[in-house]
Amino acid sequence: METLLRIWSASLLLLFVLDPFGNIPVLLSVLKDTHTRRHFRVILREMIIALVIMVIFLFFGPAILGVFGLETGAIRVAGGTVLFVIGLRMVFPDGDNPTVQVRDEPFIVPIAIPLIAGPSALATLIIMSESHDMTRLVS
Repeated sequence: METLLRIWSASLLLLFVLDPFGNIPVLLSVLKDTHTRRHFRVILREMIIALVIMVIFLFFGPAILGVFGLETGAIRVAGGTVLFVIGLRMVFPDGDNPTVQVRDEPFIVPIAIPLIAGPSALATLIIMSESHDMTRLVS
């Protein structure tokens, strides 16, 4: 029962951090020049790439941080700052919202990274892996 509660808690947290419903308008604007028949394939490919990146950060995030000499506390502060700035921009929008110009078909950028597997999602996954000790599952 406790494991099921942890799974629901982590899923709900990632749902709020990834914001799939808020990404829909951006995704549609990025894919506006792509042929309509290709939308499903492009979205599926980008979601699989983002999933692979997020799983890598979930299991190997602390090791990646160790390479750069960072600690989890620094990631907590940076992730909180990123979420704070995003929240401020949502409350006080400015008129200069940069539009994403994509020629041809997008690949990895801007859909997989940073739209889905962005800094806040990767920071959340690293913190979750530290708090639940995911590294013992790998070794």
